[in-house]
Amino acid sequence: MIYVTSPYIAHTSDEELKKEIEQARYEAVARHVSLLAEEGLVCYSPINHWHPVATCYDLTGDSDYWKKQNREMLIRAGKMQIYALPGYQESKGLEFEREVAYKNDIPEKRIEPPYEVTRKHHNLIKKARKS
Repeated sequence: MIYVTSPYIAHTSDEELKKEIEQARYEAVARHVSLLAEEGLVCYSPINHWHPVATCYDLTGDSDYWKKQNREMLIRAGKMQIYALPGYQESKGLEFEREVAYKNDIPEKRIEPPYEVTRKHHNLIKKARKS
């Protein structure tokens, strides 16, 4: 199984923009995961699994809660794919996942999103930095 990780949390004081960025990240990863599934690959994405649940039921566990969830699934997966949306290098969650992968000899592979996805996310991050 492939564990697909990418940045999710948007760091901005503008709550509407935060929701917009997180929704855009969710949709971008959902598209990527759907393409993997079409290829017959078995994959798991914490963003695609938890975003709908968290938004429907206002699930806002602290970082330790999410680390526990993600660590267990990553270890079971055995492979990790980093979907390198803009902001992935600053993502604390992704940094944690990379540490888990390293400590457990889980290979990682970075995947560059298509240009149109990257451009959209760069524009959203610019807006967030201004707010």
